[in-house]
Amino acid sequence: MQVRTLLQWIAVVAGLAGLFFSVAAPAQVPQEQVAKARILFNFARFVEWPEAAFRNGNQLMLCLLAGTDPVGTALEPLKGKVVSGHPIELRRLKAGDPLKTCHILFVSDSEKRRIDAIVTEVRGAPVLLVSEIDNFLELGGMIQLVALDNRVQFEINLGAATKSGLTVSSKLLKVAASVIGGR
Repeated sequence: MQVRTLLQWIAVVAGLAGLFFSVAAPAQVPQEQVAKARILFNFARFVEWPEAAFRNGNQLMLCLLAGTDPVGTALEPLKGKVVSGHPIELRRLKAGDPLKTCHILFVSDSEKRRIDAIVTEVRGAPVLLVSEIDNFLELGGMIQLVALDNRVQFEINLGAATKSGLTVSSKLLKVAASVIGGR
């Protein structure tokens, strides 16, 4: 009788644990989002900011401006990772939040109707402006994520990055799908 009761108890606990873990486990992050998160992390590794960009703290601010959050879940593991002595801090912004406090600003496609105002607000500031909005580089953005050959790749507007005081590594330029604005 004790063995049967013990087995029943184990079965109940196992069933509850399975229910808990299936509900509590995070949803699978789509591979495209994971690829975008890796690319954003590599931008942090291969772009250099002027020292003045860290006057408000040592953290590298990776910001998401999104009506919808296309890559946020995939970026969570980056929180606290250190790049060039700067721990990454992840911020989710909404319309009206200050943008110049960011080091990397990812602008979601859902914000395309406001892109002119966003580009104007950060123009000249050491903020790496990244998006997947069509014609983003022509609108003043610095890095546009694009889908080519079933992969997430990127194009760089080197002129816009340089005007903002950012130095883009030649390693990053070599792997870009295209570079405009000089080399």
